[in-house]
Parts: sequence; C-alpha cells; structure tokens
Amino acid sequence: NNHNNNNNSNNHNNNNSPASASRRRAGDMCGCAAPAMAMLCRRRRGEGALRLEAYESARAPKLEALLRAEVERAYEEEAPAVKDGLLEVLHPQCLKDFDRADYTIGKELFSQGAAAKGADKEAARERFAECLRAECCGCGSAGSEDDPHLLRAVSALASQISMAHLGTTCFSGPHTYALSGGSARVTYGVERREGTLHMSIGRREEGCTAFSLPDSDVLDCHKMSFCRQSAEFVLHCPSGQIKLENLSANEAMRLVWPDERVVVHDGLELNLCSPPLPRSGLLQMLGACLLGCLRLLARLVMPILLRFKFLVRPFLGGPKPRVE
Repeated sequence: NNHNNNNNSNNHNNNNSPASASRRRAGDMCGCAAPAMAMLCRRRRGEGALRLEAYESARAPKLEALLRAEVERAYEEEAPAVKDGLLEVLHPQCLKDFDRADYTIGKELFSQGAAAKGADKEAARERFAECLRAECCGCGSAGSEDDPHLLRAVSALASQISMAHLGTTCFSGPHTYALSGGSARVTYGVERREGTLHMSIGRREEGCTAFSLPDSDVLDCHKMSFCRQSAEFVLHCPSGQIKLENLSANEAMRLVWPDERVVVHDGLELNLCSPPLPRSGLLQMLGACLLGCLRLLARLVMPILLRFKFLVRPFLGGPKPRVE
C-alpha cells in the first residue's frame, strides 16, 4: 500500500510539473491550431505555386473551349468552292503566317523562311495549300472529298489565332513573362488518321538573354533560359458538324540569372514543367529492385563485419576484454 501511495504521489507531482503542463497546453492547442497551421503552410508555399496550380487545372479545358469557338466560327463562314481557287479557301491569317513558322502537313515539311529563300514563293504557297487539301480529303461532312468549310476551319487553327489562345491559357504566357534576345520558333502540324485530323501547335523560345515581368523593367538572364508551350487536339465532322476533342496542353520554362541561379518569382522557382513529366514505370521498377538488393546485401554483410571486428580487435592494440 505504501508503494502504491508513493507511485500515486509521484504521478501527481509529475502531472503538476511545468513540463507536463506545457505538454497539456500543446495538446489542447493541436485541435484548434490545425486549420491555422494549414493556412500558414499554404501561405508559405507562395502565390506563384498557387497560381501555377490554377493555370494547370484550367489550361486544357479553357484552351479547348476557346479553340472550339474559333473552329466553329470559321466552319460557318462562307467559303468559295475549291475549284474556284484553293488559296481563296484558306483562312487569311494562315496565308500570312505561312513561311513565318514551321508547318508539317502530313509527311511534308514547310520550314520557316524556306519559301522566301526559294525561287518562287507563290508556287510554295500553292504547294502548301495542296498538301493541306490532301490531308483534309475524306474528313469532311459525310466523307466528302473536298469540304471547303473544313479546309477553312483547319487553316484558321493553323495560324496565330490558336497560338494567341495558347499563350493566354499558359502560366508562362507573354501576359506574365516576356522573353527576348533568343530564337523563337512556332510550329503547326496537321495529319490525317483514320478519318480524323490530328493537329498540333507549339511555340519554343530558346537562348533568351532578357525577360521582363508586368511590374518590372527588362532584366538580363542567362542564355540557358527558355519557354515552351504546346497543345494537341483532334478534329472530325460527324453529321455535318465540326468537333474539337481530346485536347492536351503542356508548358515548360526556365529563367536563370546571369550567374546561373534560378529566378524566383512570388516564391516559385521558374524552372518548371506543367504538367510534371511522368516517371517511367521501368525506372521505378529498376529502382525498387536496386533498393531491395542493397537491403539484402546489408543483411548478409553486417554479421560478417561484426565477427571480423571481434576477431581483429586483439591485433589492433585496443583495450583487451576484461576477464573475471
């Protein structure tokens, strides 16, 4: 009984100790402080990370809605018959952008500036229009061979019209980060696959040496800085109506100071890829196998090392084991 009374007395004293009181106060605060801590962690992440997440979740659906509105508007426009003049059918903006960007129509490449360097730029434009027509053949309404409305809609998306929408829906768009001093390359692709048209658009700015933010002057950066934006989607015409589906959009950027430090804006390092690149399943499997082998090796080697340690200890001049 005296032993139990002493234990109760010790527990009572321990509970009344300053350390115990501090632990009780900390425990009481945990429940009410959880939302506050979550809010604090959210703030510490920075506005840049939150803004990137907002763009990443809204980029593809917003761009798809914008491009769908453009292609439906162009499809409803009056277009002359193909036999009356193929160049008249194409969208005017596409004809302006020809030779200012890289076009891949089917398997034929029309490189930027190649037509201007050639002997006949007009012949190159006509060849470009013929290739675009060939890719669109059979993809129009009711499987028609030549659908001028489809050709006009496709050529509208293969222009700066879609590129402007891509820039506004990307986190790294010119509305936030304007890069200069490097080489800019714009690409468009149109390919027919099983009665549907697969299109791709992209912009690459490499080797940039200057950039600016909305609230800053022009700043110098290292030439390893770049900005890349791209999107892919599918066009088809079921029952006489054009449809744009399966859009995916990606962007990546890296801004580096002249001393090769990554630029940080609003708490976010501007060395990003959105959405993040998926890790290869094969690499994950190899990593797991390697980790398992290392663990097995450690289990086999450790007993041997311990035995070796006891065997060589007398020869190392260390303290001899005490014999009683």
